[in-house]
This record gives sequence, C-alpha cells and structure tokens, in this order.
Amino acid sequence: MILQHFDGSNSCHRLKEFVNPQRAALRTLTLLFVNNTNTRSPDNHQEVTLEYTKCKIDSLVNTCLHIISVVKDTFLPLADCAESRVFFNKLAGDHSRYLCEIPTLKGYKYVPFEKERARAIADTEAFYQVAFDESQCDLSPTHPLRLSLVLNFSIFYFEIRKDKDKAHAFAKSAYDDAMAELGADFSSLLQDPSGGEQSNEASHSGNDGEGGLGASQVLSSGGSQELETARVMRIIKSSLSRWAV
Repeated sequence: MILQHFDGSNSCHRLKEFVNPQRAALRTLTLLFVNNTNTRSPDNHQEVTLEYTKCKIDSLVNTCLHIISVVKDTFLPLADCAESRVFFNKLAGDHSRYLCEIPTLKGYKYVPFEKERARAIADTEAFYQVAFDESQCDLSPTHPLRLSLVLNFSIFYFEIRKDKDKAHAFAKSAYDDAMAELGADFSSLLQDPSGGEQSNEASHSGNDGEGGLGASQVLSSGGSQELETARVMRIIKSSLSRWAV
C-alpha cells in the first residue's frame, strides 16, 4: 500500500507544526490591524502591520497550495486502498480550508486572496465530500479517520459556510452512529482526562481531527485506535455542545 511509504503520524505532525503557527500568527496580526484601525493608531503602525500581514498571508498560501499540489499529483494517484484515499483527500481538504480562513480585511483597501476564496471553498467541500463518501462505504462509524474527517467537515460548515445547523446535524449523526456501535461501556472513555473542555478550530485553538495517530497507524486495531476514537469523539461532543447554543 502507498501508506507503507508514508509515515502519516510523523508527516502530519510536522505539517501541523509548520502550518498552525502561521495560522495563529495571521489571526493575531489581523486582530492587531483591526484594533490599530479602531483606535486610530498612527498610520505608520497600520502600514507596518498590514505589510507584515501580507507576508504571512503569502507564506501560508504558498505552503497550503504546495501541500495540496503534492497530495493531488503524487499521493492520490498512487493511493490503492480506501483508507489512503480518505486520508489524502482529507489532508487536501484541510489545507484548502486553511486558505478559506484567510481574512479579507474589507474596508482597509486590501482584500487578500478574495478572488481565489470562492474556489478554495468549493475545492475544500469537494475534497471532503469525496473522502466522506468513501469513508461511509469502507470505514466503520468508529474508525478514527472517519470521525476526524466528519469533525473537520463539520468545522468547515460552521466556520466557512456559516451553516451552524448543518454542522451540528452532520457531527451529531456521526457521533450517534459511533456511539450505537461502541455501546454504553465506552462512555467512560469520553470523559476529558484533563478535566477541561476539549477544544477545536471552532474555538481558534488550531486543533482539528488529527491527533497522535497517522494514516498508517490508524488502520491498526487495538488500544491505540480505541483511544484515538475516544479523543476525536470527545472533541465532537464538545463541539456539539457549543454549536447547540
């Protein structure tokens, strides 16, 4: 399998370590720019902040487009099993979604990535939909990869499409299907071991459906997969609570 030549755990972890700080920095810079504008900061402060924001946007766009290109042109054509196709379509969808998150800063004479955003939204939904359709046919409702895909797809509907009802219904259906298969004995694993709420991208933490297991490891059975399932289920449960408000 192609997954034998792709260390999903380490590779995804490295991607997240590289991309998530860029996303976090861009959110901070956007807030800083808006605050400077609202408080009528000196024009040179606004100009410096805006120019630096442009640099961060360019860096994030180039990174995400490169990852999407590699996945589409290299990994997906070689993917020879359902799990790998779901994994790589999800990976492309995630990084396309990051492009959709880029702020527009309308009213400030600079609208980064505005023309491409509509295409990025369509591409994100397409990648996720392909992965979702295949996961429904070939992965069990409790499979961590299937659950993490639904989580990120739901975040897309909530954060990008602004469709709160669809995000909630989508995530709840996956959660209920998984719980029906897992049974009541699994409930104890859904308690957050840290004692606090699990967070996800809807709360701007930079986390999503990827966790400690990569594509190859998530295919194995046993305790590790069960723990990863519990981890993603906790995030979905927490998201459902927030989205129901």
